[in-house]
Amino acid sequence: MILKRMGGAKLTHFTRDELRLLLREAKTCSERDWLGILVCYWHAMRVSELIALTVSDVCDGHIIVTRGKGSERVTYPLMEDADPLFDEKSALEAFCLHKTQNTLLFPVTRQAVGLWLKKYGASAGLDRRKCHPHSLKHSIARHFLAANNNNLPQVQRYLGHKSLGSTGVYLQVTQDEACAAAVAGLTTPKAKQQE
Repeated sequence: MILKRMGGAKLTHFTRDELRLLLREAKTCSERDWLGILVCYWHAMRVSELIALTVSDVCDGHIIVTRGKGSERVTYPLMEDADPLFDEKSALEAFCLHKTQNTLLFPVTRQAVGLWLKKYGASAGLDRRKCHPHSLKHSIARHFLAANNNNLPQVQRYLGHKSLGSTGVYLQVTQDEACAAAVAGLTTPKAKQQE
């Protein structure tokens, strides 16, 4: 789904099923890449925030994220999920186990993270317009809003936005969503017509 343009990029996000496909492709090829994508998603990170993480930022079941753009430093719980592709906690703790405390967790470039999304997104058959790292931040924002009845202040706090206006952009309805709602609400399903 594509949202309005914000700055120079379109506000795109993955559905949960699309994200599962992306994560599956990444995990098949590289534990590190899969985990980087997952951490970026769960904690609504910019790529610059992801590649700045050190092993010492993962401690006692939490991850400390130093937000960019003048936002604050935030501590998040590591996410546990019944779906192994989304279960960050045990995988990230194991990933850090034999690494030195102050080393970078994901010693890659911003461009490398972008290539992960393009490569695994293409392998998963996803819309290439969505396959960029910022789609992960947009995805968690949309998923969190849907799960919390559009509670904007909670989502604002979770995303680390200083302004509620920055978070409000995620409330916008996409063209695809509007069309689907129109079809569902205005047309007669074929099964009902035959009754």
